[in-house]
Amino acid sequence: MPRHPAVLPAALALLLAGALPGEAAAQEHRLCVQNRGGFVISTQIRGMVPGASGRPEARTLGLQAGIPVMQGLCVNAPEGTTQVEILVRVFNGSDFVEACRVRVQPVRAITVTAHGTTLQHHCTQ
Repeated sequence: MPRHPAVLPAALALLLAGALPGEAAAQEHRLCVQNRGGFVISTQIRGMVPGASGRPEARTLGLQAGIPVMQGLCVNAPEGTTQVEILVRVFNGSDFVEACRVRVQPVRAITVTAHGTTLQHHCTQ
């Protein structure tokens, strides 16, 4: 019996490639917010996900305040999510003000990045 088989089992090949079974599907619905601006941000990610009755219901998928510069938040949308809204707020010294609101339909992998300064902020995708 050879010590190094010519063909690796499928699971081992996936591990060596850096992906686990199901991970590729999860990456298709990866929702991220990154802070590349000169401020602290807050973000909320909401989606329409299948409920217990089978009907879509609004649910918070990710919520985080106080995200410093060069940090972020990523979540995976559950299978069957039909719509997502990503809200990014910038801290202006006394309160969080809306920087951008991004609606994603159909749901796909997306990264929303906050840029700029406290008074001149914007987002890119």
